[in-house]
Amino acid sequence: MRDFYKLFNLKICLFFLVFLKGTSVFATTYYLSNLQGDDSRSAQQAQNMATPWKSLAKLSAMSGQLQGGDQVLFKKGEVFTGSLIINASGTAGNPIVFGSYGDGALPELTGFIAVSNWQSAGSNVYEAAVTGGLSYLNSVVVNGAAKAVGRYPNITAVNQGYLTYDSYNGNSSVTDSKLAGQNWAGGQIIMRKTRWIIDRADITSQGGTTINYTSPTGYTGAKGYGYFIQNHPATLDSEGEWYYNASAKTLRLYTASDPNKSQVRASIIETLVKIAGQSNLSFTGLRFTGAMSAAMQISAAQNIKISNCELLFSGKNAVDATGTTGLTITGTLINYTANNAISINGGSSSTLSNNQLKNTGTVAGMGDNGDGTYEGIAISGDNNLISGNVIDSTGYIPLSFSGNNVTVKNNVISNFTLTKDDGGGIYTWNNSSNPPQNTGRIVSGNIVINGIGAPAGTDNTSKAYAHGIYMDDNAGQVEISGNTVSNCATYGLYVHNAHDLLIKQNTLYNNAITQLVMEHDNVAADKPIYNCTVTGNILVAKQASQLAAEYKTKDNDIANFGTFDQNYYYRPLDNDLVIGVLQQVNGTYSYRNLSVASWKLLYGKDANAVVSAHNVPAYTVSAVTGSNQYANGTFDSNIGGLYAYASANNCSTSWSSGNLDGGALKVSFSSATNSSNYGSVIIGIGGVTAGKTYRLKFSMLGTNTGQALTTYLRQSTGNYADLSARSALTISSSRVEKEFVFTATATESNASIVFDVPEQSAALYLDNIKLEQVTAAATNPDQYISFFYNTNSSAQTFKTGATSYDAAGTAYTSIKLDPYSSAVLVSDAATTNTPGKVTAANCTATGTILREEWDNVGGTGISDIPLKTKPTSTSQLTAFEGPKDAADNYGSRIRGYICAPQTGSYTFWLATDDAGELWLSTDDNPANKVRIAYVDSWTNYREFGKYSTQKSVAITLQAGQKYYVEALQKEGGGGDNLSVQWQMPDATMETPLAGSHLSPYVDTTTAKIVTSTITGSGSIAREQWDNVGGTNIADIPLQKTANSTSQLTSFEGPKDAADNYGSRVRGYVFAPQTGSYTFWLATDDAGELWLSTDDNPANKVRIANVDGWTNYRE
Repeated sequence: MRDFYKLFNLKICLFFLVFLKGTSVFATTYYLSNLQGDDSRSAQQAQNMATPWKSLAKLSAMSGQLQGGDQVLFKKGEVFTGSLIINASGTAGNPIVFGSYGDGALPELTGFIAVSNWQSAGSNVYEAAVTGGLSYLNSVVVNGAAKAVGRYPNITAVNQGYLTYDSYNGNSSVTDSKLAGQNWAGGQIIMRKTRWIIDRADITSQGGTTINYTSPTGYTGAKGYGYFIQNHPATLDSEGEWYYNASAKTLRLYTASDPNKSQVRASIIETLVKIAGQSNLSFTGLRFTGAMSAAMQISAAQNIKISNCELLFSGKNAVDATGTTGLTITGTLINYTANNAISINGGSSSTLSNNQLKNTGTVAGMGDNGDGTYEGIAISGDNNLISGNVIDSTGYIPLSFSGNNVTVKNNVISNFTLTKDDGGGIYTWNNSSNPPQNTGRIVSGNIVINGIGAPAGTDNTSKAYAHGIYMDDNAGQVEISGNTVSNCATYGLYVHNAHDLLIKQNTLYNNAITQLVMEHDNVAADKPIYNCTVTGNILVAKQASQLAAEYKTKDNDIANFGTFDQNYYYRPLDNDLVIGVLQQVNGTYSYRNLSVASWKLLYGKDANAVVSAHNVPAYTVSAVTGSNQYANGTFDSNIGGLYAYASANNCSTSWSSGNLDGGALKVSFSSATNSSNYGSVIIGIGGVTAGKTYRLKFSMLGTNTGQALTTYLRQSTGNYADLSARSALTISSSRVEKEFVFTATATESNASIVFDVPEQSAALYLDNIKLEQVTAAATNPDQYISFFYNTNSSAQTFKTGATSYDAAGTAYTSIKLDPYSSAVLVSDAATTNTPGKVTAANCTATGTILREEWDNVGGTGISDIPLKTKPTSTSQLTAFEGPKDAADNYGSRIRGYICAPQTGSYTFWLATDDAGELWLSTDDNPANKVRIAYVDSWTNYREFGKYSTQKSVAITLQAGQKYYVEALQKEGGGGDNLSVQWQMPDATMETPLAGSHLSPYVDTTTAKIVTSTITGSGSIAREQWDNVGGTNIADIPLQKTANSTSQLTSFEGPKDAADNYGSRVRGYVFAPQTGSYTFWLATDDAGELWLSTDDNPANKVRIANVDGWTNYRE
């Protein structure tokens, strides 16, 4: 009895252990299958996997019956069209879960409908009805690729297709002579109204060359800004462009191929999932596609979780949440969103973590109007966490936030302000009426790179405005720490009329204008900068034209900016005047460049600022090719050959002895009239020749006043125009030996050297002045400077290739970086062919790279390439260059691995005909690839300079490491080519990139491990039903006995055998290896391929299908 009792109790314990691992006692699981489901089934039947419901409409109708702990599971590999409206809530700890079952691709909840029965409308334009179409359309996909609405002019035109109007009338019309000859009424006008506003308005009428429109916002036109026309039938002239007629509910598509042979999908559903007031809901492992307005619309809800999902091709926002508490989005891919990927307005306690946001708001005119549009994450509210997200390719701001107790950390942000600009990678603003006083905001450990800027369509197309981190008007109470910002078009960190900031230990490098800028201006005149702590930041200017920092104010209040200390101001090419200061004193603005010592002296800031001793020569002189053009430069006995001029008539020159080397030139002022005044010393030098280089050498001695001397070449008469760029250096009480090189901008027979000397009480002495023509080469900073950053969640070690130093002077031959950190290192000597060429055992180039080609593919866009299908042919290339003028109407992909021969900065170029893209991964994993260069139109063979987009930014690679690389090319008609070149850290240019650095792509997910010697019988059964009408699978009478059966010796039916029949080929597959298999299906007409999880046909799932038809083995 005792043994039985123990055994009985053991069974009971095991039962309860299993039971408790489940959910609620009353939890129920419901199944949905679009292919096997039936909405007439009861709720009890739908709890059986074999008898599921069919539609989202059915689920919405019964959703009010769901309870906490219930699960609703969608069949994998299937598509569910419609909208899901949820009318029930879960409970804390027992949410209602919406997930998946079975095998295959994620279940797809879609707002798309297939558009078919296309009819030719002439000139490569086809038209078809959009069944169930809405009053507008903003998402069209062809063969899995998003397509943009038709526009005039095309984006490939001058100024990216923006026209500039002659005049505008407030916010209702524009007039432009270029509008003559075409009436655009019924279309839309897309207007760039400011740097950060693109509005889309319906054109109500057109009279002559005046367009009348109804504006959606209060923003008006602006002088010099641009516009274009879209969604009008006359715009259709490029592959994939479309026009939607809202009245007729018809879609027109421009294509060189028959769209009846393509899969065209258009959105007809506003919202895929609607949650209003519900709580404790979880969505996991689902795909949402083709929502017109929002894939997930959430309002006044609590504790909603979206995990490991995909939200694709949203016509407006992917997630649109308002007044929601406890929203969690994690591990989710959001791609191809027309407006905002995640928009949370007034949301508290939100967590956005480890998501990937790609291609958000990248098409001008397809995003929303006004402010807060074309953004990756736009979130307002308190107690929010945004962490570990990767945000790539955003039209405007990748991440904007407001509210209290907000943490933004460890996000990797790249390629932004592509459509609008005057924005930042991370942005906040707080200057509304009655703005709140914020607290507890942290921006830490983020990596922000490649702020591009979008000047097209603005009043200054040569100036791009893109900042890394942007604290805008009245923003305050933010800790900005440990971030990395690099390669932005304007500033690295921009503090604009903001206050109460802790800015510490950030690394800002190679941002095109300045690394750190703090500016108070008239945009928010009553919001000065104050109470900031700026400490321990590493501010490195890569180019001599860049500054480490600028401090600017419309007032005389830099003293109020805050506390500055222990910052590293560093410009290796010229580490003197690295700080710019602008202020207004007594009604006069004064801007000057300062050395770190002068910054300390004049403003009492940065007492412990660090100036690196490791500098890089700005140029190298290889030969002196001319004689000295100022013979009296040693001033042995006189100062002949020069004169002085000052607007205040207070500057004089004289000969002096004993201050430098014997005689010297003394420059002095009789009075100090104004702090911005200066005197000029003009020395005649004879002629200079345009394009020739001249070296100026001189000695200087002055006093420590914090001021700087400027020198340049100039005309001696006439307009006194400058003949070179200007160079400057700090005036010091220690003797300075200095030289500059100038390149003459024009040929001039009577030229001068000019020294501009600021007014000062003490005299300045110059000696040993010498100007001679030389042969000189500018230094490539990439040969000296290395930039490393770690986007991983674990520490990484990088090899420097040569002894290099950080801003503090610490030496490294390799450096270990913590997660989401970075380093800028400088070598004293140029990295040549010897240092850094480390070949690792895991990075041996094979000498070839894989090329894949898809034939008979229409269009000229990358999205036209059917990359998910098997290529027509493959080959191995011995260099990174495809065949030239090989064929028409094909797409190609060249992919493999680069083995970096050196550690340092690499620059890549791409040339293609037609369109092309070049992608590079941060390692050997293709999943980490980012686009680094592209061609939207076409180039000639090896024409690498036609478009700015053909050239990548400088990219740091590690010697001996392997990086995945991929180039895509789409050829329409005419000539065709694809070439990739690169410049290595030692300045070697390789055209094309040689096979000695390449190896072909290998699918490492396929393991060739034989697990069984069992083989098949050698045949498979085929059944045929004759005299069957229709072209769909549903037309086959599978429940009836087939008219004939046969055995096939391969998985392929007869070709061109008969008409009006259906067939089924079925049997068993014996897998020869363990690993991942990919299947392809080609049929004419429709076809489906099903595979079971075992040898039971009841467990089969559809894994591939053809809705239309294909050619034989296509």
